[in-house]
Amino acid sequence: MAFLAAAAPYMQAAGAAVAVGSTIAQGNIQEQTAAIRAKQLREQGLADQAESQLVAREESKKAEYLTSRVRALTGASGTGFDSPNVVDTIGDIDEQGAYNALAALYAGKSSARSKRLAANMAIAEGKSAKTQSRASAFSTILTSGESFASRYG
Repeated sequence: MAFLAAAAPYMQAAGAAVAVGSTIAQGNIQEQTAAIRAKQLREQGLADQAESQLVAREESKKAEYLTSRVRALTGASGTGFDSPNVVDTIGDIDEQGAYNALAALYAGKSSARSKRLAANMAIAEGKSAKTQSRASAFSTILTSGESFASRYG
């Protein structure tokens, strides 16, 4: 029994040390996890932007194909290329194709921006968790010290 009483302060100090180490390690892990999540978000944003560029190129190609088709049908029908209906139709197709291409680019850019913002937030959350864990560890040290002083001081 005397041994346990003599060992109690050391056991309390060891328990506090484990709690402090665990708290700090948890904060470090949260920061590292946030950094990984941020990297993934940035990569997803770049992928979204690249995909939108492909979609925009496809929209432009569709418009070019439709314009070519209108010209071919116009030529085959004997209608003049300067006919107001033909000119208007080709203009509408080109305009819609350009709009669709720009809309795709905007969507990709917007998605990338949103993911960069989320990545920055993840980094901030990770840093905050690390700071909070260190403050919590310091609090554990102070509480353990007060407890030790009141019992054995």
